Amino acid sequence: FTVEDCKKVIDYKNNEWKNDKKMSKHIEINTFFGIANFEKYLDAANNTQSEPQTKEPQPQDLETYLLQYFRPIDLEHLKKGGNFQRYEQQLSENLFKLTNVAKFYKNQSITPLFLFELLYTPLGNRLNGSTPERKLDSFERFFKKQNDYNQNQADMRQLVKDLAQTQ
Repeated sequence: FTVEDCKKVIDYKNNEWKNDKKMSKHIEINTFFGIANFEKYLDAANNTQSEPQTKEPQPQDLETYLLQYFRPIDLEHLKKGGNFQRYEQQLSENLFKLTNVAKFYKNQSITPLFLFELLYTPLGNRLNGSTPERKLDSFERFFKKQNDYNQNQADMRQLVKDLAQTQ
């Protein structure tokens, strides 16, 4: 292996683990260069670099987000019924928390607005729980059961929508 290979593994694992409380304690030489780990980490680093990840810009407001998934007429009904204003209020009260929760997931489809939709709108009815906290726990269990690809790449919103059909 070359010095560049070593640098690649260090950068790759450091970026992956530095914000993860559970894994950050493993950022050390023995872990990176252990016989069982190094080749596996190098392969992962090489595969990641060969696939450029372009993150799509995420909508910043609730209306833009909902228009991606709802018909405009449905959004108008939400507004006329007062639910949209209630949703906006709940989002503003919980945005900081949802932003921090979303940071723990590597999947780019898990955004603060997706978590809001999951916890406070009918999409979350596919999860167990009557409160946002219980729905979040249920989502965490659902997420952990997913395979590696689904955890990191799949559209979580679609997987949650499909959840009711598989139960």
